[in-house]
Amino acid sequence: MAKINDTPDPKAIAELQGRIAAEQAMIQNEQTKLQLYAMVAQAEDKIQQQQQRELQARTWAARKGIQATPITFGTP
Repeated sequence: MAKINDTPDPKAIAELQGRIAAEQAMIQNEQTKLQLYAMVAQAEDKIQQQQQRELQARTWAARKGIQATPITFGTP
């Protein structure tokens, strides 16, 4: 950013601004990827927790003689 203020040539200024914009776009893309990875990890944690609850329900039902049906999502 300091180079822009020190550069008298408009063409060089435009080039520096373009490079800065490209770097900012790459940083934004990396931030978006990291957010996506965090969301996927959170979803996988929820799935694992649900599977554990279903396993516990089946185990408890087998011991008590009660039929437990697993929960399904996304089916009408």
